[in-house]
Amino acid sequence: MASATIKEKPVRLNVACARDIPDRLLGDPLRLGQVLLNLTSNAIKFTEQGRVDLEVSLAASSEHEVILRFNVVDTGIGMAPQQQEKLFSAFAQADSSTTRRYGGTGLGLTISAQLVEMMGGTIRVASEEGKGSTFSFMACFPCLRAEQEGAATLELAGAGAAATAQEFAGVCLLLVEDNQTSQELAHELLERRGARVDLAGNGAEALRLLGEAGAGYQAVLMDVHMPVMDGLEATRLLRQEPRFAALPVIAMTASALTREREECLEAGMNDQVNKPINVAELYATLARWVGPAVVTLPLTGFGCTPLPGPCFNGAAAAESAPRPGTGPAELEPPETREPSWNLAGAVPRELPGIDLQRALATVESLPLLRRLLQSFRRENLSLLDSLHAALARGDLALARRVVHTVKGVGGNLGTMELCDAARDLELALEQEGAPLDRALERFGASLGQVLASIDDLTGAEAAPPHAAPAPPAQAPPIERERVEQLSGRLGLLLARDNMGALAVWDEMRPLIPAAAAEGLNLALQELDFGEATVMLDNLMQSLEMG
Repeated sequence: MASATIKEKPVRLNVACARDIPDRLLGDPLRLGQVLLNLTSNAIKFTEQGRVDLEVSLAASSEHEVILRFNVVDTGIGMAPQQQEKLFSAFAQADSSTTRRYGGTGLGLTISAQLVEMMGGTIRVASEEGKGSTFSFMACFPCLRAEQEGAATLELAGAGAAATAQEFAGVCLLLVEDNQTSQELAHELLERRGARVDLAGNGAEALRLLGEAGAGYQAVLMDVHMPVMDGLEATRLLRQEPRFAALPVIAMTASALTREREECLEAGMNDQVNKPINVAELYATLARWVGPAVVTLPLTGFGCTPLPGPCFNGAAAAESAPRPGTGPAELEPPETREPSWNLAGAVPRELPGIDLQRALATVESLPLLRRLLQSFRRENLSLLDSLHAALARGDLALARRVVHTVKGVGGNLGTMELCDAARDLELALEQEGAPLDRALERFGASLGQVLASIDDLTGAEAAPPHAAPAPPAQAPPIERERVEQLSGRLGLLLARDNMGALAVWDEMRPLIPAAAAEGLNLALQELDFGEATVMLDNLMQSLEMG
């Protein structure tokens, strides 16, 4: 990402790592990576020409641990002493002219300072106006002994694949996610580890559930990009209530942009899980925040004391947690279980556009993967039409959200080529006036390939060999009175942004021709209730019922 910000500048980025640093150390790569990314990106931003150096050296070592020194050195604009004094204050930059020229809020340095403090260190700066700056910090890492290496490698690779279903027993979570496929996957992964998970389809519904007496959630997993109310706005409103000040909110996003990470922390979120979901990261991040009742993974807090994880209403949850050996969900030892994701004789090992092995590493269940692929197909059959329609009316925000959702969901299902195409299209949509034809064409071709592969997979499973073709289905007669009754209920729920509209639509959809229902169905899948209201009116008029 830092290399991307340097492309248009005559600036050279150099990385140097001392040879005497051990190859295997224990630590938190996500937090360390965020600090180094923030510092390096900041150095590049304020260096018009010259060089930026990232240096890692061994400051001290013992039999059990090492202390590493990290330096980020630039030949940029530098700072006066009075500017350095307020540098790590939130939203501070050197002066207002710096903000106007270079953009940004300065929040990245504040976040970096906080993360380094969590690692037991302090960021220091040495700078001279017009001659550049050096940011440095030190961090302690335990050495990985030979007998630990195999276990640590397994933790990193599987992170709970061999864990029991009681890891998060008694933990009550609120999952806020608008996409049904992502909902199903995250819900399954969390409940498989013993958590109780409630679902909300957008930020407004999440606030309603949180406001209900006795909800007792210990953490919220919050999607960032959602219709009706996004995760950032929901978190800001949540933090205005003193009773929710300590409730951990963990962002879930497919964006790797530093700007979005800063926005999440500014809104009051505590941590982040990336999409596509990395199972190890999901469980490790959750374990940081839901208290000591859950298993502690080895990569938390750079080998020092694990980061404090406030447990919201944790006493009640711990009290209700089943004791080992008494819960109904106890599993036999992992080495005696047959993996539920074994592909042998079930589906082809490869499909065009879908890396099944990669998908199963995330989903861990062949039946679940099959269901998720079928859901993905249903959700995206008309996506290209909706995307082109959004672009035709200039609704770039909707177009970006649609593409962003495909990128996050598809990555969980092993559609890596489609994810790359979605990423390129999303970047093109971010750039005003950028040509979209090539990115749109690649995205459409990749999506078509994935949908065709899912058709081949589900069709091969559904039809026995030499099966006679099914006769064409006859459209059922429209039950006018029932449809009018349901459409009235649906319209009222849409006007109130009530998620109950989805249940009414599930009841109403089989009663009307599939072609006529397509537009309204897509709007409801995207939880765009404003567009769904318009589509409902159009539908009733086409059926001569409006």
